[in-house]
Amino acid sequence: MTFQSGLNDVSLYKVLNINKIFQGKILMSIYGYIVTFHVMMAGMWLLNLIFDLTMRKQILNAADRAIKENNVLFYLKYTNLFGMIGAGGISITGLLMVIINPVYSLFEFSSNHWLASKQIILVALLALVFARIIPIANAIKQNLSDNAILDSKLRSLFNINSWMNLLVVVNILFALSRRLL
Repeated sequence: MTFQSGLNDVSLYKVLNINKIFQGKILMSIYGYIVTFHVMMAGMWLLNLIFDLTMRKQILNAADRAIKENNVLFYLKYTNLFGMIGAGGISITGLLMVIINPVYSLFEFSSNHWLASKQIILVALLALVFARIIPIANAIKQNLSDNAILDSKLRSLFNINSWMNLLVVVNILFALSRRLL
């Protein structure tokens, strides 16, 4: 299939191939912005670590029941918001980087074992959020007035968040040390 373009006949395949190259250049031109956004989302997860440690202390040291309940609700809202933004941003930008950059791939240990490790950790983090964090957070919201259940669920939530924060730090260390591995 050909069409006339000026004086030369140009095949549709060549036009589409040039179009793919042009699209690739456009995607690679925004690649730096995607990486920057990805790093910002990782920073948000690190802020969540600092916030988690600070708010735990506030919750555990609260003498007044109303203050403790308010701190717990604030803790749940903040970690939920920054967790969703961070996890969603990391997931989307990471997937875009894998799609755009031909060097990267999903779950392939042969060429980029650091990246495959990061992807597995991300899947584990998301599984923890959906399987454990969300049900425990809902139970905490429903049992704010019951001290025994609240304390038990808070201990569980703090324990899981500690593991998640550790996985986030390990994931960031994989990114920072990828040139060394």
